[in-house]
Amino acid sequence: MFGEAVSWVVAQLAAAGISAAADPADLNTPGVWVLPDTSTASTLDDQLHEVTILLYLIVGSLPATDALAALDGLLAGVRAAIRVRSVQAVTVALPNHNPAGLPAYRATINLDIKE
Repeated sequence: MFGEAVSWVVAQLAAAGISAAADPADLNTPGVWVLPDTSTASTLDDQLHEVTILLYLIVGSLPATDALAALDGLLAGVRAAIRVRSVQAVTVALPNHNPAGLPAYRATINLDIKE
């Protein structure tokens, strides 16, 4: 279920021209790291699950105002491809990028998945 959802999101973002990956080692910045968060079964249909997916929108090491502008542009592209539920400004450390942390937005989306 999670693998299907993450693969679908990566494909949707890639189709919109946005670099996206499920594995942070494969992520090119600016881009979106896609990973699963939670799954909640429907009370009316036990084969239907609401799956929450985390999107980490990440840009390179930039001055703060430049990073925010780049993140806003990336977020606009993501929102054009997928309905984003919430967004929070964060710093993300990726081992193959800057281990001290890169400016990022943490966004969530919800998908309905039928098993």
